[in-house]
Amino acid sequence: PYVKAPCSKGERVGKMDIMLGNQLLNSVELIALEDVKRVFWWN
Repeated sequence: PYVKAPCSKGERVGKMDIMLGNQLLNSVELIALEDVKRVFWWN
């Protein structure tokens, strides 16, 4: 899994499901902790 830039601090960037076999134990939202700007390989 990956996050595509740009993203802003506090933005929801995904979700993680914690499983035990086929049983869903918990779901956790993944939130960006800081702003991430889009960069290019020549920067």
